[in-house]
Amino acid sequence: MNPHYFIDGYNLIHQVPRFKKAIGHSLEQSRNMLMSFIRGYLSQRNARVTLIFDGADVGYVDNRTLSSKRLKVIFSNSPEKADPLIMRLIKADNNKKSAILVSADNELINFAKKIGTAALNPLDFYNQAIKHPVQDEMDKKYERPISESELKEWMEIFGEDS
Repeated sequence: MNPHYFIDGYNLIHQVPRFKKAIGHSLEQSRNMLMSFIRGYLSQRNARVTLIFDGADVGYVDNRTLSSKRLKVIFSNSPEKADPLIMRLIKADNNKKSAILVSADNELINFAKKIGTAALNPLDFYNQAIKHPVQDEMDKKYERPISESELKEWMEIFGEDS
């Protein structure tokens, strides 16, 4: 069964420097960067993602325009926070063995483990996601160590003494 990631959106944004830095411009920009990143991730992997955000400060958002076949973006309805919504969504998932919570929130992690769902730290998820499987295969196939003669030749080209 393909993995189904339930991502605690703001938790991931605050854990990953790339997204956290964008908050300085705007929270919306940071969210958009994360959604774009997830779309890129899904273009390379056979998985589903449910991305959940607190909706208190957002106002009305048409989730249908942000979602796609394998990416579902959900904002909690104010005053509800994202955490109880994430718990309900994971609990309602039909295949808890393929479900993976992405959050550093201890309450969510404990809940997920209690019902048999795996949990993944946001930084670990991000680091796995940035590894491009096609590039990894190319590196394995074509990357080789440089020989002494090649090193000497390059050093001469760039004017370095060996």
